[in-house]
Amino acid sequence: MGREALGAGWQEASAAVIQELIEWREEHPKATLREIEAAVDEQLAGLRRRMLEDAALASQAAEWEATSSETKADDGVRPDP
Repeated sequence: MGREALGAGWQEASAAVIQELIEWREEHPKATLREIEAAVDEQLAGLRRRMLEDAALASQAAEWEATSSETKADDGVRPDP
């Protein structure tokens, strides 16, 4: 997953979190600070999980691509032990 794809996916996920919180706030106009904090923390935790997962998968994909390129460059001839 490239930089642009990560950024676009994270922007979309961030916008969804903001929308969820706006809707939650409209549904809970008398929420206490603790309730608001819990709702924000819950939404941000989900966004954090997604970002970490995406970043980790992108790193693994980059490592795999590098390994794959090295393998393709290898002519398959091994020196005698």
